[in-house]
Amino acid sequence: MQKRITKLEQFNEEHSYEEITETETQFLLELYEAVLELKSTDSKVSLLNVSKIVSVSPRELMDYLPELLEMDRQVNNNASE
Repeated sequence: MQKRITKLEQFNEEHSYEEITETETQFLLELYEAVLELKSTDSKVSLLNVSKIVSVSPRELMDYLPELLEMDRQVNNNASE
């Protein structure tokens, strides 16, 4: 008899999360360091400002906007604690 799986189990099998590569991990760390640098100088965290630090065009950084927003939020929260 074949084991029945739930819809959630089926979804997890079909949509498993991808692992982050070492290169992407390093890039995310560079973004985080850029956010910290901007915050330490009271500069605005924007795609343009981050792009100047990491040498990537603002257009390419658009893919990382959610991550940048979360980094900015977390840095703000840590500073207020």
